[in-house]
Amino acid sequence: MIRSAKQDDLKKLYRLEESLFTLKEGRFTPSIFRYHFKLKNRIFVLCEGEEIAGYLLVIMYAKSARIYSLAVDSKHQGKGYGKKLCEYAINLALKASKKSISLEVRSSNQKAISLYLLLGFSTQKVLSSYYGDEDGIKMKKQLMK
Repeated sequence: MIRSAKQDDLKKLYRLEESLFTLKEGRFTPSIFRYHFKLKNRIFVLCEGEEIAGYLLVIMYAKSARIYSLAVDSKHQGKGYGKKLCEYAINLALKASKKSISLEVRSSNQKAISLYLLLGFSTQKVLSSYYGDEDGIKMKKQLMK
């Protein structure tokens, strides 16, 4: 089940983030989660029972949407949850009549890149040193003309 994040989820989200990423890799701080939570309908969690298995942070702009962050707990990876979260973001953008949805991904994250390509995203450009020590790839999916 995917739902909007609740105040009680923020500590769990930070623990999940902490388990997956280092500060050098751009891990979100608790204040980043609080900031986006206050802006409403940006953070969504995928739950397995009472446990948060993954989350999505999506930002809506005037004509487009951006998947700002998407993460799945390592013990829940391989279950298709990344795909479900990404599809959820695409559907949110479609419902909001956005023309496109974009994201950035580490150039070394071939698993994620393959998923995004499967879901209809295309590579727009390489972002040199986007993640500090690593290039990023800007990807985009057209939703409407």
